[in-house]
Amino acid sequence: MISKREEADSALRKDMFVSIIQSFLRADSTSIDDRLLKLELLAYNFHESLNLKPLFFQLERDAVKSGGPKGDELRDRLSKVAREVTRKEMVVLEEAGKSFERTVDFDDLVRNPGGIPLEPATLTLGKVERNFALVVKKVEALRKEMQIRLEVKTRNEDTGEYRTDDAEFWVGYYDSP
Repeated sequence: MISKREEADSALRKDMFVSIIQSFLRADSTSIDDRLLKLELLAYNFHESLNLKPLFFQLERDAVKSGGPKGDELRDRLSKVAREVTRKEMVVLEEAGKSFERTVDFDDLVRNPGGIPLEPATLTLGKVERNFALVVKKVEALRKEMQIRLEVKTRNEDTGEYRTDDAEFWVGYYDSP
């Protein structure tokens, strides 16, 4: 009985996904309101398996072009969807492990062109201890993105020595965790 229900649910999600994606890919143009509704359906139902950032950016550009109160309303809806998807994904990630938060003051970056180091954090999961250091290098306020330098030091449980890994990347409002 349960497997039939799961199969039906899976088939419904597949049909819904195919229908929404095909409507985005059709040549005939639909209104920005219709496309935003379709993005909301995708984001709320398939955020865990799709990178929707390109669709968010395209709709934001279209909302800016439409201008006025209508454009502001559309951008507010986009922001609401992005916040909700991020919240849902953070809940799932936090169930699996630990997290920490940091606040970035964009005005501080103007006064510190080399970047703003954020307070480091140490997290232990299982018996593995990791030290995280973040530096905000640049901010693109219009695109709501930051260039981040991340350094992770992982402590070897047996030797006590640390291995360091680092990365630099851009992260923005429409990047889900």
